[in-house]
Amino acid sequence: MLKLPNSPYLSGELLNSFYFPRKKANQLCLVTDVKSGLVYPVPVDIEHIDLVSKLADCDIKNKPECARRIIPSNIIISLSTSEVTSIITGVSGCEIAYNVRHSTNNLNEAHNIIKKFIEGDEFKLSKGLEEKLVYQYCDS
Repeated sequence: MLKLPNSPYLSGELLNSFYFPRKKANQLCLVTDVKSGLVYPVPVDIEHIDLVSKLADCDIKNKPECARRIIPSNIIISLSTSEVTSIITGVSGCEIAYNVRHSTNNLNEAHNIIKKFIEGDEFKLSKGLEEKLVYQYCDS
């Protein structure tokens, strides 16, 4: 059984080999459940579709509408400055391969939740933060 942390803020505890780096150097992948407001890290060896299916308690491959409220974000972390330099919200394999769609409002809300999640005691948003919200997979 996978036990996921859901700390209210980004902490160095997530920057271990179970979660970090994921697919790119200095990248941490997260999903936000906008209904609960909770943020979950995506483990390195688990695909988004499997984690989101677990969180939604539904087989997303056959019922993608179950994941409308669970939105992905990828963040890039500068370990030398303890700053997040990039946030991309709204796209993962769930959206690309399995036709998961979100509302524009939920996408915006998830992005704001991620920004608050980052701004804790250990990490800050970079002054030159690159932000991208991917509306391509929104349907309303």
